Amino acid sequence: MKKNVRKVYQRLCCLLLCLALLFGASLSGHAYTYIPPDPDEPVMGVSRIVGLTPASMTDEGKKMLEQADSPVLPSNTSLSISCPKAKDISFVRLFSFERGAYQDEAVPVNRRVYHIDDQDTIQQICNALLATNAVRMTKHTGVTGYEVSDYEIRYSLELHQGDSIFTWDLLNLSSSPEYLISVTDKVMHNFDDVPYQSHDISQLRSLLDQIASKDEQSAFIFLSDHPEIRRIDKAAHTYTYTGDLKNSDANALYESYQNMSTTWKEVLKGRQDPNIYFSFADEFTRLRVEPAVNGAYVFLEDDPSPNTMYKHYNFTQKEGGSFFPLLESTLKNLPQHPSWLYKLIDSTQMVVSLDSKTSDKPSNADVARTGLVQKLIPDITVKKDSFQKVDKNKSLKNALTFFIHDTSDYTIQMTDSLLLIQNDTVSYGAQYQLNDGKETKAAFEKALNLSEVNHYANAYSQMVLQLIQNSQPNFQDCKSIFLDFQSSPLTRNFHPYVCDVIQSKLDKQGYSITVTPGDLDTLLDDRKNIPNWQDKDSVLIRIQDEWDGSNKADYTIRFRTAYTNFTTYPVNTIEYQGQTWSVESGDIVSA
Repeated sequence: MKKNVRKVYQRLCCLLLCLALLFGASLSGHAYTYIPPDPDEPVMGVSRIVGLTPASMTDEGKKMLEQADSPVLPSNTSLSISCPKAKDISFVRLFSFERGAYQDEAVPVNRRVYHIDDQDTIQQICNALLATNAVRMTKHTGVTGYEVSDYEIRYSLELHQGDSIFTWDLLNLSSSPEYLISVTDKVMHNFDDVPYQSHDISQLRSLLDQIASKDEQSAFIFLSDHPEIRRIDKAAHTYTYTGDLKNSDANALYESYQNMSTTWKEVLKGRQDPNIYFSFADEFTRLRVEPAVNGAYVFLEDDPSPNTMYKHYNFTQKEGGSFFPLLESTLKNLPQHPSWLYKLIDSTQMVVSLDSKTSDKPSNADVARTGLVQKLIPDITVKKDSFQKVDKNKSLKNALTFFIHDTSDYTIQMTDSLLLIQNDTVSYGAQYQLNDGKETKAAFEKALNLSEVNHYANAYSQMVLQLIQNSQPNFQDCKSIFLDFQSSPLTRNFHPYVCDVIQSKLDKQGYSITVTPGDLDTLLDDRKNIPNWQDKDSVLIRIQDEWDGSNKADYTIRFRTAYTNFTTYPVNTIEYQGQTWSVESGDIVSA
């Protein structure tokens, strides 16, 4: 019994480790950003076997691996360490744990985090990673039997590439062989991390030691000069944000923000209002700021990141005044939005679906819906003090219903006057009265039905069908089309769905042709991306279109087979007439 209690306690302590963001002073920046440790905030760790390495799997790891029956990598898969190209990495974060990330209970951990955004240093980090020549120690995918929290960690290195984060942890041991651990996510005790073994990581360790010796800077340097700021009221279940400000008010607020400086504060006297906090966010970073009587608690709140830390701050203004009272008064009386949805606005993981079930691979239609719905979330406004806590299983009659799958699952229901949000991790539903309910519901219906996207998809389908009719011999044996959208009004995330629509139209005409989006120049320069591009049954098509409104376009369409140069129809017109698209084709020009 005592052993089980201790085990539960250890895991709870391990979760507490995620509550630590370390920061410093001044908004002016350098390539390195150091966030200092907080000596007055002991972070509970967990008892671990001293000197434990992935050379031997723990008993719990073995049990998890046996129960999971995980698949293995194909035999021809390279097990060598890999790294994204430095030019594709937006920035790097280095978390430094000077006494090891996981220690005995009640032992403070010296925690630092550095923000690295200059390309020279990023290139050095990539070179040093590859120079380890580290080799993957397991071929299992999914559950591997290894858990990063079993080991004492010296450094955690995050490479941020677009929406992806590649995390490598270095053990706190200097021995041979040495180990790196690829951390798959921030969930602890799911035993899905991947160890790598190297006989020389001295170059990497030396570089990280050098970075970790730099002076401290403020965490707010992670953000742009104009982050989106939200005021969240936990009691009212609403938020207000800077996106609703008039230009003059926004300019005054951001001028004050840019004149703000921060200093580390050892002790804070408690939160001003436990129901109010602020979220500062830009493309890559979200900070949660909880005002205190004599400063603020600041948390790094990046959901996909495996690392989370916090720091105490005091705030001063370079030219007098005070930023936080101005922030409170500026945001307090703006239009109100449902607070459960604010993290979805910049989520890179969310998927919108008409089906309540989650899927490992969302459909192209759901990907398209997600892009449209995500843009509409900030437009949902609710009436002041209209929040009601309702039964978990309540539903609205004749409501528009859809589902959002993220780190948790949401069910959204809308009528002309009401909004109901259910979340699978919360024991109640959040119901509001909508402002402009009819207009809001209509906008979401249009997005969910992909009305505008389908309008353009049908146009592109007609362009391709007309091309096939005009050049029938070249498509006689065609089984696959690679379609390059040169100047489409639709962004790239909609292209796979548009290709699905085109393929469906071709099916109805009796063709058995797969349609895939692709950048034609890339396909020609890097043919390994599409191994069969030169096959006799493949055709590459490029469309360059110029739209006059949404119902008429002039376009040029070109195609190339394995045995021909480009053939071009340079002057074509497509127009929406009487619920159908009509094409007027130009003459052929061969390249």
